[in-house]
Amino acid sequence: MFELDLINGLPAHPLLVHAPVVLVPLTSLLLIALVFFPKLQKNYLKLAVVGAVVSLVVSKLAESSGEELSERVGLPVEHSQAGERLVQVTVLLLVVTVVWTFLIRKNSKPGLIKVTGYALSLIAIGAMFVTYQAGHSGAKATWEKRITQDEQPSVTTPTTEGTQAATGITLEELALHNTAQDCWSAVNGKVYDLTEFVSQHPGGSDKIEQICGRDGTSAFNGEHRGDDTAISTLGNLLIGDLAN
Repeated sequence: MFELDLINGLPAHPLLVHAPVVLVPLTSLLLIALVFFPKLQKNYLKLAVVGAVVSLVVSKLAESSGEELSERVGLPVEHSQAGERLVQVTVLLLVVTVVWTFLIRKNSKPGLIKVTGYALSLIAIGAMFVTYQAGHSGAKATWEKRITQDEQPSVTTPTTEGTQAATGITLEELALHNTAQDCWSAVNGKVYDLTEFVSQHPGGSDKIEQICGRDGTSAFNGEHRGDDTAISTLGNLLIGDLAN
């Protein structure tokens, strides 16, 4: 099976994913235009068929490279599912496009051509929507926590003397987030929100659940000391410092 993992030492997926994000909507819009403006079919029908073929190819490449990337950094479930749906809808788009083109070339009954064209238009609209879902879920998995982290205020804990507040998340507060549905853990003096990562951990969710609500430094360093990928992934989940 063809695998596409890295390009020049960097993940191929962020590069390849731009192709279906652009080509699928453009092909879909062209097909809709050809359905409702038949005069355009003479000049652009072949281009639409080629666009449908290429859309399927690049969607499959994006999905395959995404699977390779997930083995390195974990699997964003929502984005993965959207990528699978995009491949499925581009297959359907291509099949119906070919059928519709065949009916036009064979001068089939106008009513049959029209009904098939309307069905093709609905599929094209669905393809654009699924493309949006795939792009949005990918951007969300990459950037959401980084953006919200910048906007999140510092957590402060008052001292027992009532003097100056000490910045940081206490062990008591950390212990409140001790389930797979609300999972915080501390590693090397920093606190991380692992809730969304529990189901994405390549080594199994149970490894993450074991450190929910407590200091997971020993467990993390025992498995991932010196692992730049794991350290980078953890860094994206940072929410604050552990209070002294």
